[in-house]
Amino acid sequence: MKPFAIIGRAMAAALLLIGGGGAAQEATNAREASAGATPPKRIAGFDSAEAALPRRLATPEAARVFRQYDAAGSQLIQQHLAVIYAAVPEFRSDAGATGRPLGDGIVGPVTLKWLARFCRDYGIVATGPAFDRVVVTSLERVASFARAHPDWLQILGSEDFDDWINGQPTPQRVESLKTRRAGDASQVNALIELYLKSRTAP
Repeated sequence: MKPFAIIGRAMAAALLLIGGGGAAQEATNAREASAGATPPKRIAGFDSAEAALPRRLATPEAARVFRQYDAAGSQLIQQHLAVIYAAVPEFRSDAGATGRPLGDGIVGPVTLKWLARFCRDYGIVATGPAFDRVVVTSLERVASFARAHPDWLQILGSEDFDDWINGQPTPQRVESLKTRRAGDASQVNALIELYLKSRTAP
């Protein structure tokens, strides 16, 4: 099930993998977001659908929806957020607050705040009643990339990565572009591995 498309050159490359579309600026914005900076150009360019989901996550409706997740499911959500935002000082501060609200297995106000931040940073769009599944699926996917390759956004958004794909024979190039645009997490991670091996081969 792929309810989103993140990618374009890294956020585009990323946003095509998670759910939007774009180009090198998207990669820059996402890198800034992961480093703790607010990506002003991306936020300024949000259309109504992109802005709606973070607002929705701040409503009582979202609190009710995420209360349906059991402790294990809620803990996974918090673990994925920790992988993505571990380097962000504000996240670390929230995680260490009284009651450990980002590690207590409850999707409460603090976890919902970071889910909203995630949706803003990565351009997640979901308007239907199953918006929580889109958010969680997107979160799992980004965490998978970040866990396997912490610099995945820089890789997917680099000119060198583009040159590597464009230098492949036509059938392989088409397949690589398809994987970067719409592959699942394991396929994209495998593509990154191939790229990295090609750069270290004698």
